[in-house]
Amino acid sequence: MCSHFAALGASLVLLDRNMQRSEALANELRAKFRGIAISHIQVNMEDISTVKSAAEKLLEMPID
Repeated sequence: MCSHFAALGASLVLLDRNMQRSEALANELRAKFRGIAISHIQVNMEDISTVKSAAEKLLEMPID
C-alpha cells in the first residue's frame, strides 16, 4: 500500500513499533520514489500510552 501511495506522490507517515524495520522500508521507498517525504512514528498497538502519543503526533502533522 505504501508503494501505491508513494507512486501517486503522497507524503507517507510510517507507524511501526520497530523503528529499524520502518527505516528499512523508508530507505527502500526513497530509492524507488525519489524526493518522497516520509515521517516515522513509533507505536505499539498493545500499549495505549504509545497509541495516544502517536495520535497526538498525527494531529500535529499537516494534512495535504
